[in-house]
Amino acid sequence: MNSVVCITYTFVMAAIGSIPLSGIIYHVNELLNLQAIIATIGLAIFCTVMPFLLYTTGLKKLEAGKASILATIKPIVSAIVGLIFFQEVFDLTKILGMICIISAILILNLNLVKAKSIN
Repeated sequence: MNSVVCITYTFVMAAIGSIPLSGIIYHVNELLNLQAIIATIGLAIFCTVMPFLLYTTGLKKLEAGKASILATIKPIVSAIVGLIFFQEVFDLTKILGMICIISAILILNLNLVKAKSIN
């Protein structure tokens, strides 16, 4: 399936599913503001559609199992970007979360290596 078609179906269905839960009816006046519309379009394109498009396009060149393992590193990258660019504080919770993520990735990779060596 084409990545663009996959993204279109995914985001249309997600939008339809999230509208009743979002409370958007109570904020319609705020959404008609030009600045809000531009910000919404920017967030939709650069923070949602483009990453998903790049991920699904990348799946064509990488097997899904490896791609999902690599995708789990996103929270660590986000925390580091927050630290460097937004001066966020690393607290114990973030550090423990990163250790858990890295441990899970290592365990999954070790299991993949063992599975390949058995076959």
